[in-house]
Amino acid sequence: MLSMQAPIEETIHLVQKAQAGDQEALNRLFSRYYGRVQAFVRSRLGPELRLEAESTDIMQETFLAAIWDFDQYEVQSQAGFIQWLSAIAENRIRQLARRTYAEKRDRRRQQALRRLRDSIHDESVQIEPAASITLPGVALEKKEAQERLTVALDKLSPQGREVILLRTQGEATWPEIATIIGKGSESAARQLHARAMLELTSLLRDE
Repeated sequence: MLSMQAPIEETIHLVQKAQAGDQEALNRLFSRYYGRVQAFVRSRLGPELRLEAESTDIMQETFLAAIWDFDQYEVQSQAGFIQWLSAIAENRIRQLARRTYAEKRDRRRQQALRRLRDSIHDESVQIEPAASITLPGVALEKKEAQERLTVALDKLSPQGREVILLRTQGEATWPEIATIIGKGSESAARQLHARAMLELTSLLRDE
């Protein structure tokens, strides 16, 4: 009988039956390891990720992935099996974190771009120093500034344009900018911004 088998042998048998479509075997696997793996998942899901997914969602993805990848893993002990399940859960959590951050990053980019376009194309907008791109030695009137700035920004590299928009219109911090544009450090983001601003200034002076 199944109940007379050693725990690890019973686990292997249950997985094999679950792979063959036995729902009862799958339910028994969930029941046997759910509590221990859930404790791990809850400890790894921070407050922000809990807003995006329940621990039960991660658990279901973890066990289903384990079922279909079971042939690639040699189960030798109960502790090893739990560690394997936890590693799968960790991978799912990382995927969720990357997806969540990417979505928020894209929304922030779009908002920054929208704000700049609105300020450039809306003639009623007053370009104040705190909200504008300040260029030493270049005097720009409102309407002229809007037109020339649009043309000059379009001539920059996509990354150069983005770092300026994020800093001046998106009001992003240097660490945030470094992360969004894929630079390894705050210093690298600052250097990119400085080069982009110099190029933008040169473009505006040449027009």
